[in-house]
Amino acid sequence: KPRKNASVPPPPAGPAPIFDLALLRETAHGSAAFMSRILASFHENTPDSIVELHTAWACADWPVAATIAHKLKPSLRLLGTTHISPLLEILEAHDSSEEQRQVATVELAVGLEELLAVLPREVPA
Repeated sequence: KPRKNASVPPPPAGPAPIFDLALLRETAHGSAAFMSRILASFHENTPDSIVELHTAWACADWPVAATIAHKLKPSLRLLGTTHISPLLEILEAHDSSEEQRQVATVELAVGLEELLAVLPREVPA
C-alpha cells in the first residue's frame, strides 16, 4: 500500500501538470480498478460536455453552461484540475458578466480538450 504522503517530484522544467490524481487515489483507497473506471468514464463523457459548451457559447445560453460546469465539478475536483476550478465558479456565479461567461465557457472547453489529451485512460494495476 503506498504511503499517503508519498509525492512524486515535478519534472525539472516545463509547465506544471494540469491534473493530479492524489485525491482520486485517496478516494479510491489505492484501487487501480476504481481509478480506471473514473478515468474511463471521464474520457467517455467529457467530449459531449465540450460539444455542449461550444453550443452554449454560440447561443449565449449561460444557464446551460452553468449546468455543465456544475456537472463536471466533482470529476474535475477528483482529477486535481485546480487551473479549471475558477472557470467553473465564474460559470456558476449569478453575478458574472456576459464577457466573463463567454471567456470562461471557451476556456473551459479548451481546458477539457487539453486535459483529455494528457489524462490517462487507466492506471496500472
